[in-house]
Amino acid sequence: MTKRLLEAGLLVGRIARECFPEGYLVSHELDASAARAETDRVMADPQVTDVFEAAFAHCGLLSRADVVRKVGPEVVDEPYRLQWRLICLSPSSSTRDCS
Repeated sequence: MTKRLLEAGLLVGRIARECFPEGYLVSHELDASAARAETDRVMADPQVTDVFEAAFAHCGLLSRADVVRKVGPEVVDEPYRLQWRLICLSPSSSTRDCS
């Protein structure tokens, strides 16, 4: 069962990247610090509108987001004032807004 869930998750990720073709895939699957640093860097880039597998940490917990999508105004000097929408994907037939 676990192998099928993993395969389904990988398939959903590939489909998501087809739905949001301008998106950026954060790498560093095994290095949380590098993934968080890469997430910060790409979310500060005004050209990036969608980020896959963005990494966030809070209170010692790490989370990887399926998709975060820029929805706020473009403010290059203060990237964290931008608004981002968290999109959760699942192997089902729909997506849901997780924010």
